[in-house]
Amino acid sequence: MGEINFSSFPRSGNHFAKDLIENCLPNVTINWDGNHRASFLDNKTNCFTIIRKPEDCIASWIIYNKDIREKRIDRVTEWYVAFYEQCINNKIPTVLFPVLITEPITVLRFLCNIFNIKNKELNKFDLDKLNKNATEMTKKQEVEQIKFEVKNSKFYPQAIGVFNKFN
Repeated sequence: MGEINFSSFPRSGNHFAKDLIENCLPNVTINWDGNHRASFLDNKTNCFTIIRKPEDCIASWIIYNKDIREKRIDRVTEWYVAFYEQCINNKIPTVLFPVLITEPITVLRFLCNIFNIKNKELNKFDLDKLNKNATEMTKKQEVEQIKFEVKNSKFYPQAIGVFNKFN
């Protein structure tokens, strides 16, 4: 009935989006790049990405993965910039993270519309069962500290500039 390809920067609702599409559009083949490479979308049709504020997903990724590398903030922020610049250059349709989380059915309808997927009625599904993969409550304070560091990264102005192109 259709195919959807997507890749997004880590901690941007990837698992939630994959589960949402699989459960609500069972006749649609979903190809998700769990390696978070924008190049996965090259030369494919029916592609999209999800974007989240850089300080939120970068800080969450660093804590979630226990990244302790030297210059980790700059490295991950530079990766964010490179990922979304490639999506911009390739004109990849983008879903905003807050819309995905608060209005998932609207996102599904948007994807069906832009990819010309005929879906008369979305499968009814309990959205609470979807993988939310949220940062543990005990890590929230650590994430807030890392967000401050991300905002001080030399790549942050580029990252927020990229984000603002979508917002």
